[in-house]
Amino acid sequence: MKRFLSIMFNGIMFAIPLGIVIYLFSKVVNSLARLVEPLANAVGVQRFLGEFALLIVSVAMIMLFCFVLGLLLQRAAVLRVVGDSIEGFAVRVIPSLGLLKSMAGEKLEIQVEDAWKGILLQEGDSWIPAFLIEESERWQTVFIPEAPAGDGGEVRVFARGSITFREIDLGEVRTALRLYGQGLASELDAT
Repeated sequence: MKRFLSIMFNGIMFAIPLGIVIYLFSKVVNSLARLVEPLANAVGVQRFLGEFALLIVSVAMIMLFCFVLGLLLQRAAVLRVVGDSIEGFAVRVIPSLGLLKSMAGEKLEIQVEDAWKGILLQEGDSWIPAFLIEESERWQTVFIPEAPAGDGGEVRVFARGSITFREIDLGEVRTALRLYGQGLASELDAT
C-alpha cells in the first residue's frame, strides 16, 4: 500500500506542473497563430494547408522548439536544472504547492526534498505556529501565517541557531490556525 501511495504521490507531483505546461502550451499556440497569421497570409500557406494552416504552422514551430529542448535534455545536468526550474515555476504560480507537497509527503511518509516543517516558534514567553520553509548552513527561513486562513503572514530569515522551536505535524499547524490556536496548548503539554 505504501508503494502504491508513493507512486500516486509522485504522479500527482508530476501532473500538476505538467498541467500548467499544457495550459501554457495552448496559450502559446494561440499567440503564435496570431503572430504567424500575417506571414502565412503573405506566403499563401492557407491555400496549401486549408483552414488549419495557422494551427499547423504554430504547432510545427513549437515542435521545433521542443526538439531543441530534447537535444539539451539528453544531458543529465540539463535535465536536473530544467526539472528544478519547472517545479520552481509551479511553486511561483501556486505558492501553496510547497506546503501541499510537504503535507502529502508527511501523510504518506515519503521523503520530500525541501519539505516544509510545521513548528511552534518560541518568541519570548509565547509559542507561535509557523512553518520552517528552508535551512542553509547559516540561515533559517520561517513563514509565520495569520489565523484563520493561513495564506497570509510574514516571512522572517533568522541566523541558524538563533531561534528555538518545536517541530509539530504540518496538519496540526493548519488545523490550529483554522481554530484560532485551539489545540496548541495541549500540543505544548505533550512535548
